[in-house]
Amino acid sequence: MARGSGDNKTLRDKLIDVMYENEQLKAENSKLREILDKAYDFMKQLVIDGRNLLERFLESIGQMVEKVRDSLRR
Repeated sequence: MARGSGDNKTLRDKLIDVMYENEQLKAENSKLREILDKAYDFMKQLVIDGRNLLERFLESIGQMVEKVRDSLRR
């Protein structure tokens, strides 16, 4: 019986560790999301030839995706 309670303690400790790590990752994810949002806002402010940098960036990403898709279809 004593051995069984030790196993439960080990599982509980592992669960606590995983929950703590999950909270740490959530906090890091939140910080990274804030940085990404700031970068997007900054890119929206930069205008080149009447189009903002974010639009140009998204367009170039779309073009690269199409090139990769075309090469995979062959």
